[in-house]
Amino acid sequence: MDIEQLKFTHQKLLAHLESCNYNKVYIKEVKIILAALFDEKSPISSYEDYWERIVNSRRYTKFTLDLKKMYLNTVRAFDEYGHLPNGRPCAKLLFSSNYKKLNPGYKLLMDEFRNRTNIAEENLSKSAKYTTLALFLLKMQLAGAVMLNEVTDKLVLDFFMTGKRKGSKHTQSQLRLALDKIRDLSPDIPRIISLLPKMKPKKRNYNNLRDSEVEAIKNSLSNPLDNRMTLREKAIVALALYTGIRGCDIANLKSGDIDWEKEEIRLIQVKTGHPLVLPLSANVGNALLIYILNERNVEDRSEYVFPSKVQPGKRLSYKSIGTIISGVFDKLGLRPGESHRGIGVFRHNLATRLLGAGTESVIISGILGHTCPQAVEAYVDSDITHLRELGLSIEKYPLPKTYTDE
Repeated sequence: MDIEQLKFTHQKLLAHLESCNYNKVYIKEVKIILAALFDEKSPISSYEDYWERIVNSRRYTKFTLDLKKMYLNTVRAFDEYGHLPNGRPCAKLLFSSNYKKLNPGYKLLMDEFRNRTNIAEENLSKSAKYTTLALFLLKMQLAGAVMLNEVTDKLVLDFFMTGKRKGSKHTQSQLRLALDKIRDLSPDIPRIISLLPKMKPKKRNYNNLRDSEVEAIKNSLSNPLDNRMTLREKAIVALALYTGIRGCDIANLKSGDIDWEKEEIRLIQVKTGHPLVLPLSANVGNALLIYILNERNVEDRSEYVFPSKVQPGKRLSYKSIGTIISGVFDKLGLRPGESHRGIGVFRHNLATRLLGAGTESVIISGILGHTCPQAVEAYVDSDITHLRELGLSIEKYPLPKTYTDE
């Protein structure tokens, strides 16, 4: 962090943001950060120090904090690495922050693991084994075990039984693989591996749209006088509701993927890389056409159906699709204060309704673009229609009156 140098060079960053047509809010937030860094009355020693002040203020929601972290990383990447924002994060900022907090002994273990697995610096944050090992060592260090021989079975169990990774089989598996890579470095590593608890895979219940919610969404989509949603939002929601395609595929949808004559959508799925062909129903086709003709920027020559408003010529980010969907729930007054307001509920809704209608799993997998037909089995627990048919009567087992309203 070099504040004096940043005072002379920051205009280059601001000029770049303006020339690339970044959002006014984005530029304003960057200026706020720069003003705070230049404020001599309240000196800031590091970017971590500034971030701690933001977090400790407790004034912001998680969503706002994520945005502020993005703005801060823009300034930091420019200051420390001369990186000008180009739609991609600066690779050097992806270095695991947990690593930096480790003591020298634990850092040596991390360095050796990295060397043995040949992980490039820009790929560290993408390596589940690397990040899991760094997190585990940091948790042990914070608990007082600054050396491996001080790691106890209680500390290992606490790591898996507390926090958001509670009971995670994936975390246990990644940690085991990471430790196995460096097991010869210390006799305590095989001992720690033996202490790892057995984890059962979690069974996930998918959240779906309620009948009343589906009806409210459909009514808003079909009513041309209902302007609570923009035409772009209506097109995105129609795609999600009637086709069930993933948010990343909506963001990546290109004009050439839509065959208006054959009434088909043909695309390559972002997640699997496999082709997917879907019928272009009247509900979806009309919503797309109305948006393209009446609201989409005619000057934007982007190949994407939903170009970014911040960076003309480029597509919407995948995260933006989720933000748009969440905003639609707010506009329609659906699920206020509840979770599960993302694009995924539309995909789950289509799958369970097709199951409820008796559609074969192979056909459902084809519609959803699954590479494995068995993937549909995850939606069975949400198929209330058929689960009720399997319900057992409790008439032969009367409950005491204290358990009833009588």
